[in-house]
Amino acid sequence: MIASTPSANRGFSLLELLITLVVLSIGLLGIGLMQTTNLGLTKTAFSRTQAMLLASDIADRIRANETFAANYVTSSNTANSTPGCVNASCAGAALASADIQDWSNRIYAEFPGGTGKIMDATASADACPGYTATTVAAGFMRVIIRWNEAASSTGAESGTGGGDCYQFDFVF
Repeated sequence: MIASTPSANRGFSLLELLITLVVLSIGLLGIGLMQTTNLGLTKTAFSRTQAMLLASDIADRIRANETFAANYVTSSNTANSTPGCVNASCAGAALASADIQDWSNRIYAEFPGGTGKIMDATASADACPGYTATTVAAGFMRVIIRWNEAASSTGAESGTGGGDCYQFDFVF
């Protein structure tokens, strides 16, 4: 028989256990921070997708009523209201007005405090931060949707001075 000596009994010491818990805690805090950041960026991506869909929708409406495209050059309304023309017989300038009101209502619902603007080559220069061309070229129209979600996101992709911005230029 071999007698065991105290040096042969090995295992975790209390110090090793504490170091392991500290390393594990730091790792778990990092994972939690990563999840929080991910939630904010997911909200930003969702908002940008909604802005893109709203801009594409109004562009399609303008193309469908191309004769009255100049009637669409305006800013969105800041309050919800019922469009004046909601039936199939709506046409021309009345259709443009109804389209703008419906588009404004959707911006108001999706981006509380958000604004939209539709411009053509005759409108004053305006663009989202980071875009080099501030004026609209002849034969094009520009849709700009601005909103501020700083309170609900990390702001990692926010534009400067006033929140997020989506810009869509299209031929009409």
